[in-house]
Amino acid sequence: MSGGGRFSTELHHAVAEVCQQNGYGLLSRVVVAAEVVDDDGAIGLLVGSSPADLAVWDRVGILRYALLDIEADVAAGRRHGGKEEE
Repeated sequence: MSGGGRFSTELHHAVAEVCQQNGYGLLSRVVVAAEVVDDDGAIGLLVGSSPADLAVWDRVGILRYALLDIEADVAAGRRHGGKEEE
């Protein structure tokens, strides 16, 4: 399942507002992957981006960059004897 034009615009405005309220500056691009549950209880994956026409290689790049950042935090925690968050 993927978000379209209106979804993309609303996503951008919502994330931009949260970023601004928390001092993260101006939002440039956003990619979101979310697990959603419909009215029948079926689970699905929602992937959305803003701008809506964000190239697939840019979406993949942002997601991979985020994954590497998370993996680096986990590795650093293990190296220093801590436990990663569950």
